[in-house]
Amino acid sequence: MSALTAVKDSGVSSYSVTVIPAEQQGTPNTVRVSKVGADGGALDWGGGVYPLQLVRGVSYPAWCGEHRWGMLQGSMGALRSTDVLVVSYPKCGTTWAEQCVLLLQHACDVRRLNPASKNVYVPRLAPQFVGKIWPEACIEQNPAVHLKTGLEFVPITLDEFNAAPEPRTIKSHAPPHLLLTGVGQDGGIDSLPVGCKVVVVTRNPLDACVSSYYHAWNPSKSGWPFAAWAAAWLSGNVPHGSWFPWVKAWHEQAQRHPERVLWVQFEDLKTDPRETTRRVAAFLSPELGADDDLIDAVVAASSFESMREQAASGDAGAAAGHLRKGVAGDWRNHFSPRLVSDFQAAYAEQLGGTGIRFSLGPKEGFMG
Repeated sequence: MSALTAVKDSGVSSYSVTVIPAEQQGTPNTVRVSKVGADGGALDWGGGVYPLQLVRGVSYPAWCGEHRWGMLQGSMGALRSTDVLVVSYPKCGTTWAEQCVLLLQHACDVRRLNPASKNVYVPRLAPQFVGKIWPEACIEQNPAVHLKTGLEFVPITLDEFNAAPEPRTIKSHAPPHLLLTGVGQDGGIDSLPVGCKVVVVTRNPLDACVSSYYHAWNPSKSGWPFAAWAAAWLSGNVPHGSWFPWVKAWHEQAQRHPERVLWVQFEDLKTDPRETTRRVAAFLSPELGADDDLIDAVVAASSFESMREQAASGDAGAAAGHLRKGVAGDWRNHFSPRLVSDFQAAYAEQLGGTGIRFSLGPKEGFMG
């Protein structure tokens, strides 16, 4: 059996995921993914290790733990009624949604955006250039984190965040109860001001898992077998926790507060970008939703191809690598039938009966 075949035939039960508690409070835990049992001796896997913090029991990246989250929640200032939050589970269409919202807010003037830097807000360039703000990553961030992780982590001060011109586009990967709202120590959607909008972007779990395999510290380039990463991802011991409760919680919020939370699926963007963009526009304001010319312009300027071309043409063209494929159904190139079965079982157990369904790509059917 070749190494490739061994990887593709592995299910999540071929690997164990262990969380090793930190020795000192406030420092990251260590997650270790180890191979279980023999698979013919064709695959040499010594285990994968990465750090994670916990915020109220939910896994967060090593650069944002309980202390940092609490500091931001208690000091960043209450959100505004004009704020638009783009919330997604990692690698589920965040960049497209940010681009779409920013273009709708600013008359589709692409000259004011920089997709190469993931449209990061830079105070010294405002108001000529606009961008999104990711509070967990950038407000009062340690500069060393920025140097290690890139443009999205460029530090800004609390004063710069609170002085950012309206309307602000704010990014988050948080579940509803950990959404930073700047109101005391309790976050969550219920503390958002009236008028504040939340666009929740989701994606089927198979493609989300694949996309994250090529993200962050990049398990793919680090030599991880895909099944090992799938085991870690399915366990929920990855940045921002398990996909399943995250999706369930945000779907419940969208059902409960349709005037405040819009549920968007990445697969709908691919099959019907115009209608999906119109839904976002109408959610932000009826006037935007009724502007056919604006909708058409935003669809063109927020397509994967347009963003990648715009990013590659900028000074930071090398950063366009975060725009990897932008397709639905790439999971077929990574998942064995055994892995698909593992994910289907988890879906049935955790989301069965919710009515939540995800397309698995063209001609691939649905999950749920």
